[in-house]
Amino acid sequence: MCEDWDIDCNKITCVVTDHGANMVAAVKAEFGESKHLPCFAHTINLIATKSVPLYKEGYGARVEPVIEEEEEILLEEQEETHFLELDAQAEISAELSMIRIIKKMKTVIKFFKASEVASRLLREYQMQDGTKEGCCLALILDVRTRWNSITLMIERFLLMTRFISQVLLAMPKGPTMLSGGEILILREVCSVLKPLMSVMMEMSGEQYVTCSKVIPIVRMLKLSYTSLNPECMEAVSLKANILFYLDKYFKNVEKMKLLAMSTFLDPRFKKLHFESALAASNAVSWTSDIVKEQIRRVSQEKSAEEQTYPVTSAGTTGTDIWSFHDSLVADNMKKYVPENTGGLPTEVKMYLNTPESPRLQNPFEVWEGIKEQHPEMYKVATKYLSLSATSVPSERLFSRAGQLVTRLRNRLSGPHIDMLLFLQSVDENVWFS
Repeated sequence: MCEDWDIDCNKITCVVTDHGANMVAAVKAEFGESKHLPCFAHTINLIATKSVPLYKEGYGARVEPVIEEEEEILLEEQEETHFLELDAQAEISAELSMIRIIKKMKTVIKFFKASEVASRLLREYQMQDGTKEGCCLALILDVRTRWNSITLMIERFLLMTRFISQVLLAMPKGPTMLSGGEILILREVCSVLKPLMSVMMEMSGEQYVTCSKVIPIVRMLKLSYTSLNPECMEAVSLKANILFYLDKYFKNVEKMKLLAMSTFLDPRFKKLHFESALAASNAVSWTSDIVKEQIRRVSQEKSAEEQTYPVTSAGTTGTDIWSFHDSLVADNMKKYVPENTGGLPTEVKMYLNTPESPRLQNPFEVWEGIKEQHPEMYKVATKYLSLSATSVPSERLFSRAGQLVTRLRNRLSGPHIDMLLFLQSVDENVWFS
């Protein structure tokens, strides 16, 4: 692809992929491990699907195989922490109970999907309650490959519980409705899953910065779930699963150079959300090294300009009254010494001494306002803040391509598809401006 588009591989800062082994291996082989970034949204979805045991084939696959020996001790400690609230037998019992309740709910949903009479009655009861025709809601059935589908399915079912009960009462041959206790369990399970869904929705945007949010959001998720106190055993088990997988998949998130630098260069966060002081120090050090290199390059350019600078020796009489000033500037250039290479550049020090910006403020706008004081650091910030933390934009592109190339339009050529997809991507403000 780089050859087709004539892209210099050295100019590529980051490549975001899902967790497919072939994609990860290809990126690491071509660009190096330091330039690979796993999709944050895929990882959060993986945590959600593994925490809800609906799709699990058994209970022995809690920990991924092929673990390095030096991680075994850490993993054992994590497992001990994971089972503090519940012993193994109680957790398995809670997971089995959750599976039974969710499957019972799915049986009801499938009945409505298959029965035209039940679907019609569901719409009629909603309209009798004041819902306008065309605005009636339908039940959602989860799809394993669709993000947040389990949470959305449970949320919609709980929203329509009253109407579902009315329909099932009018149809004695229908499936058994969930009991009050089971509905309460679903409410708690849904409340435990919602933070993951809200994070995934926030991180799937394309018009704002996402890469710098990864480290803060991971920390906020851990704190949020630690403070969460569900009552039923099923929700407690789910919470323990989520905390376990959060710690497993994000235990080294602060050590990733791209994420650490992006977070540090975001004026809203800086070093605020680094749990490890060493990781925060590394982020500052990596940034400082790049800034120093840019300052060194600028000083070399100034030295080159010095050789061609028009100089008149001091004290020379002539018609140019600025000759003495020019000679002083030339002398200062000779005495110019770049910043101390052993410490932090002045720009970085000034940046660290300023307070964090408001969370809802655009970091690019903040940097536009301070770029006069931080000219070299501004260049680094615009480079690393523009990185995307997810592969959602490409996923959306594939979805649009699938909607465009249908059985009725299967004769579209490749170049025409490219042009149509490009026209779809143009903002409405550009079209009508």
